[in-house]
Amino acid sequence: MGEHERTGVFRLGPPPVRDPQEVFRYTYQALAEKGYDLLLASRNAEKLARLAEALSKGRGVRVETLAVDLTAPAAPEELLSFADSKGFAVDVLVC
Repeated sequence: MGEHERTGVFRLGPPPVRDPQEVFRYTYQALAEKGYDLLLASRNAEKLARLAEALSKGRGVRVETLAVDLTAPAAPEELLSFADSKGFAVDVLVC
């Protein structure tokens, strides 16, 4: 989580959008603004790269990406293995 202190439970308030993809983006932005490093996973590597670049700009957080089909049976293990290899400890899971 970078150099920021964890504050335990926090509330984001209602997202200003209804599109599920935009709700995720809103959530990721809120986490990044609170100083959380992010590990983003999705099938689309290009979209992940663009999102990671936008989220990391000017926030001082680390954003890693993994292109993976999260519906595949091996996906959870692949995600955990990737997180471990990058030194991530999972504090918050958004799915």
